[in-house]
Amino acid sequence: MMKMMIVDDEPIILRGIAAMVRGGMDQPDIMEAADGYEALERLPDFKPDLLMADVNMPEMSGLQLIEEAQRRGYCSRFIILTGYDEFEYARKALRLGVKDYLLKPVQREELLGAIFQASGYGEEAAEGRNAASGGQDGGVIDAVLYYLRQHYQRDLSLDEAARHAGVHPNYLCHMMKRDLGIGFVAYLRQIRIEKAKELLAGGPAVPIGDVAQAVGYEQARHFFKVFKRMTGMTPGQYRSASDSPGR
Repeated sequence: MMKMMIVDDEPIILRGIAAMVRGGMDQPDIMEAADGYEALERLPDFKPDLLMADVNMPEMSGLQLIEEAQRRGYCSRFIILTGYDEFEYARKALRLGVKDYLLKPVQREELLGAIFQASGYGEEAAEGRNAASGGQDGGVIDAVLYYLRQHYQRDLSLDEAARHAGVHPNYLCHMMKRDLGIGFVAYLRQIRIEKAKELLAGGPAVPIGDVAQAVGYEQARHFFKVFKRMTGMTPGQYRSASDSPGR
């Protein structure tokens, strides 16, 4: 059973993340905290396997909480929650050894995939299964990547891709991270953004909202944030740059 502490000063987000974790994992032991000080009070007795904290909290930021938890030896595995405006904080957190960061609003599959990767659970079992399979993982990965490229336009989950490949979702996530250096959600996001760039750069101007839906994003606002985080430009800026002479 994995022990996890979630820290966020927004009650709706805190409850929502806890509900997604409980609904997607096998009986996790979750403790919630509304701020960094409450977390520090509870950490010595709880001693979580994984601590997830919002970056932007009053009085004590998520990074300050993580640094203090590391210093006191309360926890060694961390994930941070961040909005686009705090992306530089996220980069700093990765340099500090934080396992991953999640961009709000958090998507369920991305959340569960990040938790699995950060926690380290299942790695030994996955390696044992790979040895027993006679090295068939490469074929599984190829099949999954092909499937993603064929179905990226719609709501595509890790569970669905794993069923298609005939493996457990956690095992698929582990294989992709091990063999490709990138998780399921990150790879799917990469495909979608590359396809979006093609749509923005070629042919007549397609409304950005239509581009978002064409590559699998129901909410144009979320597409905008992801595109800017990955390319450094808004979709409109990328289109303008692509239309510039000499490009």
